Amino acid sequence: MLSIARIICLLFWGIGLLAVGISDWRTMKIPNRFQIFLGIVGCVGWLCFPEISMDERGFGMIVISLPFYIVTKVRPYAIGGGDIKLAAVCGIFLGWKRLLCAFAAASFLSGIYGFYCLFVKKKKAGDRMPFGSFLCIGAMAASFPFWDHLFF
Repeated sequence: MLSIARIICLLFWGIGLLAVGISDWRTMKIPNRFQIFLGIVGCVGWLCFPEISMDERGFGMIVISLPFYIVTKVRPYAIGGGDIKLAAVCGIFLGWKRLLCAFAAASFLSGIYGFYCLFVKKKKAGDRMPFGSFLCIGAMAASFPFWDHLFF
């Protein structure tokens, strides 16, 4: 059941993700103020969505962001710092299970976009693309409660 508090929390979460997605798409940068906003919404989400435990949220913070961080140490600039922080704050709100779904959706969508860009010669192999925008789409989709009946 969606209470008013849950709806308001999802609304703020969606607004934050929209701001991040647009910013990343246009500039390939995610301002820290957006990350902080999403982090606060993620913490409030613990009150609105208590079925996602603190352990799930804590693990969600690192399940994607830590591998992203390790990749940047091995290959600098492969993944932007904003994408790493975005994965962490999404994990706070979504928990690790939903974050994995969000990441899978983001990877799939960004792959389609990448193939499209290569096909129409809009980009070359090795060019950068705004993965954070795709992660925002995946995170918003994973936020909806109907996924509980399908996967969790």
